[in-house]
Amino acid sequence: MQVDYGRELYVPWRIAEGEVLYRDLAWFNGPLSPYLGALWFALFGTGFWTLAWANLAILALCGLALFALLKAAFDRAAA
Repeated sequence: MQVDYGRELYVPWRIAEGEVLYRDLAWFNGPLSPYLGALWFALFGTGFWTLAWANLAILALCGLALFALLKAAFDRAAA
C-alpha cells in the first residue's frame, strides 16, 4: 500500500525555510498544523521522524490531560 503524505512534510519545510502560508504556499486548511510542523523542523531538523515523534508527544500529552480530567471528575479506578 502506498500513502502520499508529501504535502504534510513539504509545507512545514518551506515555512521553516522562510516562505509564508497562503501567500507563497497554497493551503486549504487552518494554519496551526503547518506552523507547528515548521517549529518542530526548525528545532529538531527536517524529516518524517521529527513529525512522527512530535505527534507521539502531543498524543501522550492529550492522554495525560484526559486522564487528569477524568480523575478530577471520577475516582482513579474509573479514570
